[in-house]
Amino acid sequence: MSATAESAQKQITYEVHSDGQLMSVNYYDELNNMTSLQDQPADWSTSFDGKATVQLYSLGAQTKGEQVSCSITVNGEVVASNTASGRYALVLCSAA
Repeated sequence: MSATAESAQKQITYEVHSDGQLMSVNYYDELNNMTSLQDQPADWSTSFDGKATVQLYSLGAQTKGEQVSCSITVNGEVVASNTASGRYALVLCSAA
């Protein structure tokens, strides 16, 4: 892949779905800064245009319930998804 193609801006969407409120959500934003949020709703999402030269795709969330899933979508294509279960489950999604 050429440097021009790699640095092209990408539309990124992070999603988390849970059966309970989320204790925490952590993800890399459009400039690859780690963002940490506390006490988020059970269904959470954010979208942004990636601005980093080499974008990092990583999302983690912990539920106050027993089921939690995450997904990362880049330019309309799901590039990562995962599900975790158990009391206070923690789910992680990442892609290259």
